[in-house]
Amino acid sequence: MQLFQIRREQIEALAAASVEQFQDNIIEHLRQVWPEETGAMTDDELLAWVRYGVDRGAPYGIDTEFDVARFIDLMFVFDTEFDTNESLPWAAEILRDDSLDGRRRIDALMKRADEFCATMASALED
Repeated sequence: MQLFQIRREQIEALAAASVEQFQDNIIEHLRQVWPEETGAMTDDELLAWVRYGVDRGAPYGIDTEFDVARFIDLMFVFDTEFDTNESLPWAAEILRDDSLDGRRRIDALMKRADEFCATMASALED
């Protein structure tokens, strides 16, 4: 019985298609969740955001499609470098917590971001 062999070119093509689908899915998510913010942006501009978000999240172990999308959502809420923004020290604290993996880091960030936004909204109402 002869096993089939997958050539390097085939593996690279599959990997490229997978990355492209990953990026396309996040672009679609951003267009749905942030229609006003992304309305004037081209797909190439959004692709740059996605790639930047992937690069920013990678050192923190944030690498799944779902988690990268949430990391980029936080970039839209706060700023593209919210993870090092001195006015958001809680973000860097969570991301540097070595007891957390990527999923737990982004979960903690989302929870803390919700609390932060609620506090800010409450302060505006007073």
